[in-house]
Amino acid sequence: MSSNTEAFGDRINNLINQADALVDIGQYEQAQKSLRQALDIAPYNVEVLRQYAKVTANLGNLKEAFAIFDKAVEINPNNVDLLRNYGAVLTDAGDLEEAIIIFKKAIVIAPNDVKVLSSYSKALRSIDDIEGQFYLLERSMQIQPNNVKTQKSYVIVL
Repeated sequence: MSSNTEAFGDRINNLINQADALVDIGQYEQAQKSLRQALDIAPYNVEVLRQYAKVTANLGNLKEAFAIFDKAVEINPNNVDLLRNYGAVLTDAGDLEEAIIIFKKAIVIAPNDVKVLSSYSKALRSIDDIEGQFYLLERSMQIQPNNVKTQKSYVIVL
């Protein structure tokens, strides 16, 4: 890898880290600006697109967020974090049918990803699919029996 390519990679990572820190303190507009700079450098970087879409959704611009998620999924349809985040935003927006489709794709790729199982479970809770929710949480408990978040969700379903 050339030093120029490494410098771009470092710059992108720094901008992503900066955006993460800004999100942690609720500075979504500033985080979006940092990620926009990263996209100017690497417009097809799926990680940057994923983060940008999440921040855009947090700012309330769901239409734009969904378009960004769609672009990222087109570039890399097998990115589990991308699919999980997309499904979670769809769930929060109330588009449960589409969220479930996205989560099913993620489960095929990573059937033992506890974060995906948990997010999918939340979507099922929203449509009162207790049986499906119970199944997903039970799988999560088998994979990570000491995961406190999963344990809490499991107890709520019981």
